[in-house]
Amino acid sequence: MSILSKDMSTREKGSMEMLRKFLAAAVFLCAAGCLAGCQGMENGTAGSGQNQTEKTTLVWAVWDTGQLPFVQDVIDAYEAEHPDIEIRVEEYPTDGYDFSLESDLMSEDHQIDCMLIKDIPGYLSLAKKQLILPVEETDFSDSGIQKDLMVDGNVYTRLCRSDFNVLYYNKELFDTAGMEYPANDMTFEEYDAMVREVSEKASEALGNHIYGVYYHTWRSTVQDFALLDGKHTLLDGDYEFLRPVYEMVLEQQADGICPPYLNAKMDSMHYSTAFYSNRVAVMPMGTWFLPNLIQAAGNGESKADRWGIASMPHADGAAQDTSVAAITGVSISSSSAYKKEAKDFVDFLCGQEGAEILAETGTMPALRNEKVTDIISSQGGFPQDESSRAALETGMIYYNQPLDTRSVMADSILGGIHEKIMLGELSLDEGLARMREEMETVLKES
Repeated sequence: MSILSKDMSTREKGSMEMLRKFLAAAVFLCAAGCLAGCQGMENGTAGSGQNQTEKTTLVWAVWDTGQLPFVQDVIDAYEAEHPDIEIRVEEYPTDGYDFSLESDLMSEDHQIDCMLIKDIPGYLSLAKKQLILPVEETDFSDSGIQKDLMVDGNVYTRLCRSDFNVLYYNKELFDTAGMEYPANDMTFEEYDAMVREVSEKASEALGNHIYGVYYHTWRSTVQDFALLDGKHTLLDGDYEFLRPVYEMVLEQQADGICPPYLNAKMDSMHYSTAFYSNRVAVMPMGTWFLPNLIQAAGNGESKADRWGIASMPHADGAAQDTSVAAITGVSISSSSAYKKEAKDFVDFLCGQEGAEILAETGTMPALRNEKVTDIISSQGGFPQDESSRAALETGMIYYNQPLDTRSVMADSILGGIHEKIMLGELSLDEGLARMREEMETVLKES
């Protein structure tokens, strides 16, 4: 072999070695490119020509979504406007919601960014423990009662929903009795006379007993009537102000104008069952019942398919559109890693757009104006008379529970004694005296 041949062989070997290195590098770069492409497809960035950030996930704590028809609609609308945000619902059972929510907020390994506030006691506990953030004063809505939620100089929740009591009535039974429908301006005396008259006349016309009114087993169904003058709360200590209301209801029960309390208690009857039966002319209940009644009347579940609503009867000296309300607020967790994003979601939910979404489900938003009222009253199935629409427009609203940590004990004590009064286990005198005695210790607590 010549020296030239040897040199060529050596050069060929070197070239082959360089080719192998080049091919190896090319294969590596190709594999890396494919891997990056796959990752890009997983992240939704392949073919976009630009980098996209991952979505921020906000966790929203709520109770039973079956009772909150607006939740998914709000999420869908917000996510459509904010493609970089995903809302994940953390759902809790209705019973024990406050306790379970508070426990998870105190846990370091449980993410909750914002939450619905179910009632006054739960709100107070979270605010006192600073588990929720104060609301900026500029974010106060025009819902009237939000500023009354002040705790140690701050408000810690924005109202997204505010249900209030109205009178639901069965138009068919009033027509059968040959009577005018309930007015939005009734005194207690006029209300009592009306439910007695409709019971008597409708029963006579139909040949079977019709109840003029149904009071559910909750203590609030009766005791809230006594709060409509705005002069008393359940922490008064002296409960003589409840006497006129109890006298009216107990006499109605004795006369068969309302069903016996025992029957409803023993049967564990839901209030909707009573109204759907077509045997009850009037039922005081919160506006949270509206979407359920609309649906039940539409699908045939309710025999009472022609119905209306009226304002609650008012005490002497009180305005005709006065009512008692329960709140649903939304607050931001103090431990949220996404406070700015959570605030934007809360702004959306509690603002005009959120209010319209709630109204479209038949839910009563805290922010109410003519447009919102029009949306609710134009829902398919909502009664189309002007009087029912007018009942949606309230004036003075009072909370059904005082903004006080002792409200929980008051609710328990007064609820237990209410049951004994309605069952006849205690006379009215004995019951009111027992309320005063048992609440005395609670009220001494600071």
